[in-house]
Amino acid sequence: MLLLGKNCVPNSPVFEGELEIPGFSSYLQPFGNGLLLGIGQQVSVEDIPDTGEVFLPRFRTQELKVSLFDVRDPANPLEIGTIIKADSFTPAEFDYRALSVFQIGNVTTFGLPIETWAQDDVSLFAEPFNSLMLIDVDESLNSASLNERLLLTPITATDYYVYAGEDRSVITTDGVYYLRGNQIWFHSGIVGQPMMGPF
Repeated sequence: MLLLGKNCVPNSPVFEGELEIPGFSSYLQPFGNGLLLGIGQQVSVEDIPDTGEVFLPRFRTQELKVSLFDVRDPANPLEIGTIIKADSFTPAEFDYRALSVFQIGNVTTFGLPIETWAQDDVSLFAEPFNSLMLIDVDESLNSASLNERLLLTPITATDYYVYAGEDRSVITTDGVYYLRGNQIWFHSGIVGQPMMGPF
């Protein structure tokens, strides 16, 4: 992550700080108090040579990564919270319309549809399935945090594959509505409560 100075002009950018982490953010959500939410991928660095002499055509991106950064001091940016989901991606990485946002007080809740692929011990094929992750960002300056609240995975006996890029959600004071394919599911947003649906 590279941070440019607040007083930059287009022709004279000023480099103020950096944070080196494995991965990248495709979507950035700034908060007014110097916090920054990044949604992207964790990059595997195990095959990258230390010397940099070998060119690698691509890196392995296999893990959804959500990070909360503190950029109040541009010279010393910090990653203060991270959520990683193996073998997953969210369409919010390339389509901001897939992201739903709801704020109460200092806590902002984000709904992220996720597609995950799991390979069993018998088959050589990875079977994808969809879920909805709810994360909470506490924007309090002295106790800023990033937490996974719920991972909602509707599975029925007649389940079928639906591309997660078309999944959407709506968060309200009553709970969250999750649109998956031509089905709508509802959850109260309270941990331990069951999902209702499909409708």
